[in-house]
Order: sequence, then structure tokens, then C-alpha cells
Amino acid sequence: MTRRPADRPQFIDGAPLTAPGEGRLRSARLEDLPILSEMEKAQFADLAYPFFILRQLFELHRSHWVVAEKRGEILGYAVVGVDGRGCAWVLTMTVSERARRNGIGTRLLEHVFDRCRDAQIYRVRLTVRQENTAAVKLYEKTGFRQIEHDLNYFGTDEPRDVLELRFDPAPRRWENSAPDGHRWVKHPRGPQL
Repeated sequence: MTRRPADRPQFIDGAPLTAPGEGRLRSARLEDLPILSEMEKAQFADLAYPFFILRQLFELHRSHWVVAEKRGEILGYAVVGVDGRGCAWVLTMTVSERARRNGIGTRLLEHVFDRCRDAQIYRVRLTVRQENTAAVKLYEKTGFRQIEHDLNYFGTDEPRDVLELRFDPAPRRWENSAPDGHRWVKHPRGPQL
């Protein structure tokens, strides 16, 4: 059986992201916010979410936020919010410059997808600038498709493409634990935090 991409080991500086004590994906914590805020400013400059907005988003949506870290250093994050119509939004996401091109962005997104499935949310959206070809490639590789182009999404002459990924609920697997036959049991997928 072929392993899903989320089950394949990823590497940062030659060390597996999933090696115990080396690197891991985890839920964001309140004490992470100053670091996330600094990474946000470094990546997005004047379009970065201010600290107080990150704090309020954290209070509302923390259960869907994912952080990638290695030896206590945060290498990337995905800030996710869920609307009242069953749609999750990747509000912001970045991977530190030194950790890029190691599969961390893909792992962050796949972990977001797993959390969404667990919450019975099967639609994820995000926005991206067309010129950000690395991000566009990542999003397309993970299954996102453009659904809209808005010329003024972040203000006058600040265009963004709106991308969406829809997926089916996680398939259930047969379990033969009852003496009279099979029964449906849902087993969790992916790494559990």
C-alpha cells in the first residue's frame, strides 16, 4: 500500500521533520504569538496581520492553527479560521526562509486538511497573489483550484486569486471486532497532536 504524502518523512537540514525530538507539527500556543507575529512581518511587510489581530484570531480559531518546529524553533505556521458555513480559511501561512523547499508547507497544509476532516469541514479556501509562483505551485500541488480573481481583494490595486480545495470525508474502514460480522469504525488519519 502506498503511503499518503502526509505519512512520508520530510526533512529539514537533512533531519526528518517527524523524528522524535527533531521536528514536529503541533498546535499553536499563546506563547508562540510573538514569534508568529515577527515571521508574519518579515514575510508580508505592510500586509502582515498586526499582533492584536493574531491574538484575536487565536482566541477564535486556535484549534485549527498548526506550527512546524524543530528543536524548539518555529519554522513555519498556518493560521486557519472557520466560518459559520462549513468553510475553513487559511488566513496566513509561511515557512522560514532557511526551511523552505523541504516539504514543510505541504505538511502544514495536509495537517490542516486532517484537522478540518476531524471537524467535519470539507472545504478550505485561501488567497494568493498570482506573482507568488512558489505559493501558487504549492497550493495547486495540494489540490487547490482558483475560483475567483478579485482586483481589489486587499484594497485598491491589491489583487488576489481566491483558491478552494474540496475533499470528501475520510473514508471509513471495516473492522471485524464483532462476533456477528463487520461494523463501520472511523479510524483517525495522520499524526495526532
